[in-house]
Formats: sequence, C-alpha cells, structure tokens
Amino acid sequence: MIALMMGITIASVIIRYVFKKPIMGAYEITEVMMVVVVFGALAYAQLKKRHVNVDFVVGHFSTKIQAIVDSIVYLLAVVFFAIFTWRVFAYTEYLLERGESSVNLRIPYAPFTIIIAVGGGLLCLVLLVDLIRTIMTAVRK
Repeated sequence: MIALMMGITIASVIIRYVFKKPIMGAYEITEVMMVVVVFGALAYAQLKKRHVNVDFVVGHFSTKIQAIVDSIVYLLAVVFFAIFTWRVFAYTEYLLERGESSVNLRIPYAPFTIIIAVGGGLLCLVLLVDLIRTIMTAVRK
C-alpha cells in the first residue's frame, strides 16, 4: 500500500511537471490509503512492541517501579483509545447520515472512519492485555 501511495505521488508530480496538471484526486487517494496503512498497523505494532519507547529515566528505576509506571501509562492509553474509538464510531454515524465524501473523487469518508475506529479498538484491546500483564508483573515482584 505504501509503495502504491508512493507511485501515485511520484506519477502526480511527474505529470504535473510535464503536463502542468497533476492527477486529479491523487491527494485524496493517498489520504485514504494512509488511513488504512496507519490504523491497520497500530495494534500489530503494539503487539510486536515496535512503537517508540523512550525509557531514558524510567530505565534507571527498579523492575517493580518500571512495571508500576508502565501500568499507569497503559491504563491511560487504554482509557484514551477507548474514548477515541467510541467517538470515532459516533463520528462515523454522523458521516453516514450526512453522506460526507471527498471533494474531487467523491470517496465516502465513513468506511475509512470505520477503519480508524476498528484500528483504535484493536489497539485498545492489545493495550488492555499489556496492562494486565504489566500489573501481574508488578504484583509478582
């Protein structure tokens, strides 16, 4: 998907340079493709622990304190993404009622907000599992 986005962008730039007119809707296409890429990968990246984790200070604490700090961070993240998912689903309902779509290509927004909500929900579930594991680690130590 990223290669396709790159190809559309490069083609649009070349066509704009040669023919003085870009590919109509190239921005809209890459925009919705980016939604699929980002929100399709969030939960997977968390599952594989591939998100950026800065532990410059916390890394110097004991294992138990690290687990407590991680638990707090996971709890905040679960709450944030639960609210995020709920509100995006509500926004999707609004978009469906209004029939909102992109300007040039008339791409409906609702399917992509559903992808955002599902991706956020899956991330929330993975974070919840991580929270439970981290709490269990903190309790055992």
